Amino acid sequence: SYPCWTCFVPRLKNDRPASLIRRVSLVEPIADDMKPLIGDEKYQTTLNSETPQDKMRKLLNFLTTTKLKDTLYQIDRSLMI
Repeated sequence: SYPCWTCFVPRLKNDRPASLIRRVSLVEPIADDMKPLIGDEKYQTTLNSETPQDKMRKLLNFLTTTKLKDTLYQIDRSLMI
């Protein structure tokens, strides 16, 4: 599993979503960085999901535009958990 965001980014473009959903264990820091782009409602929906897998699934589903997906790839890689 990927305990930190910096480990996750390089794999994002190469893995299938189901694989990413299983591997990311800490979604909150990712959601925090994406909050200005996805808005409060989607952010809260993401955080209110029960498991890390559910949280990641919700967050990925909210990234519907190329701009949002590109932003996800460019999030500060110094974020560590």
